[in-house]
Amino acid sequence: LGPVSGALVAGLGHIISAFIGGLPLGPFHFLIMAEMAVLVWMFGVLFIQGKKLSAYFLFFIGNSFILGLPFVFLVSPGFYMLTVPGLTAASAINIALAALLLPRLEPILRKSILKDGSIS
Repeated sequence: LGPVSGALVAGLGHIISAFIGGLPLGPFHFLIMAEMAVLVWMFGVLFIQGKKLSAYFLFFIGNSFILGLPFVFLVSPGFYMLTVPGLTAASAINIALAALLLPRLEPILRKSILKDGSIS
């Protein structure tokens, strides 16, 4: 559906799952929500430009290592180091699912949702 829709889904998806999980990081989840929205928007822009490998690489590095960096200063370096393995595993799973599903979903979305046949 495009970078903007993806950003909205990622940001809202994070905050909804955080609420369901009891907001263990409190208001920091709003920072994470914004970071996720920007990262997924960037992924969408690269993906639409045909730079799919770059999009996957950006998402992996961004989600695994970069998005957590504010927590080095907001919480502690140890907290950041504890989050990296889980974020790396989650990023790898998300990328594998995206690589598997996006090529199959794109033609369906073009036919059923977008009347002009473009994804932007």
